[in-house]
Amino acid sequence: MKPNKHKATHSAEKEFGGALGATCIPVFLPLTVLYLLSVCRSPAASVLQWPPHLPPAAQLWDPLAAVLVVGWITLQSFLYLLPIGKVR
Repeated sequence: MKPNKHKATHSAEKEFGGALGATCIPVFLPLTVLYLLSVCRSPAASVLQWPPHLPPAAQLWDPLAAVLVVGWITLQSFLYLLPIGKVR
């Protein structure tokens, strides 16, 4: 067997900045949303000013939202388990 002269180089390039980027996205995305929520509630509504304190947790938490998320995940799990058609 002849050695392959045209061996493809394997690139280790990763998306979203590799492990550091994959760690920063789930951390900084919710923090950015909370920052923008605080800025929008401020009287000046300026992104360049320091935002006021966050609203209390009771205002941020909606039990209906949690029920909808759990219901959606349950529906998707049920649809996944349905034997519809042939999967190849």
